[in-house]
Amino acid sequence: MGDFRGIEEYIIELLSEEYPLTPKQLFLKLRKKLDTNISYEAFYQRIKLLKEKGVIEKYNKYYSLNLNWIRKSYIRYKEILNKYLHPETQNFFRRNPFY
Repeated sequence: MGDFRGIEEYIIELLSEEYPLTPKQLFLKLRKKLDTNISYEAFYQRIKLLKEKGVIEKYNKYYSLNLNWIRKSYIRYKEILNKYLHPETQNFFRRNPFY
């Protein structure tokens, strides 16, 4: 792996690009993307964790991102963006370029 993202982030990325997917489809795509030998058991633990956290959901035997999680994430990142775009924040970065 060339970066520091966790398996969970790659699962989210894959499900944002293509959905719904069965666990097997998702597992095979993940292994191909990461060029790694992650075990199915380790992969499935990550799936279970993401489901428990409400990030993904299962319908029949297919997984996709949870629409409520997408909405909450969008709202949260929009709030962060607005804070960073606020004039006081912009002035701070202008005054402290090597922050």
